[in-house]
Amino acid sequence: MDRPGFFFCICPDAALLREYVEGELVASCRGDMPGVQVFWSDEGLDRRFWDKLTLIGMDGRARVLVVRGAEQLPAETWKRLSAALGTPRSGVLPVFCLEGAWEKGQPKLPAHIAKLKCLAFADKKQWVWRSAGIEARALGRYVQKQASAMGLSMTPEAVNTLSEMLIPDAFAVHNALEQLFLA
Repeated sequence: MDRPGFFFCICPDAALLREYVEGELVASCRGDMPGVQVFWSDEGLDRRFWDKLTLIGMDGRARVLVVRGAEQLPAETWKRLSAALGTPRSGVLPVFCLEGAWEKGQPKLPAHIAKLKCLAFADKKQWVWRSAGIEARALGRYVQKQASAMGLSMTPEAVNTLSEMLIPDAFAVHNALEQLFLA
């Protein structure tokens, strides 16, 4: 994938979001994004965020700006963001994580976000990643994949037992596997 101008990640599972952003998204940008800076929407987007978004750095280094819980930002902030995203900036990749719940297989986005031109544009350019999270029926596969990534060898029975004990949440899976790894 060519490096996008901005990106939306829509998923209710915080651990899956982090996995995607730090793994696949940053790696798919041809490795030219050295650092990830995280901003939390409940703290508001202060001058530091806007400076990093709009000003060219003196060091010439590229940066990824991740806004977590972006669905909580007020409509006025989204209007300002949408206008700022209309100007492409090389070396800056803003990533907006919309972490609200899903209903009937679709993300439930606030109306002022669903109507944004920048979201429609991102959809058109395929600059959006959507995931409803880990489904209960896919939990075993996720457990096996993560166990293998950690170097744990698990029998199918052990994977099934662990899958029955855990909730379908990536953080819960990571914690359980880390405990097994340490044991």
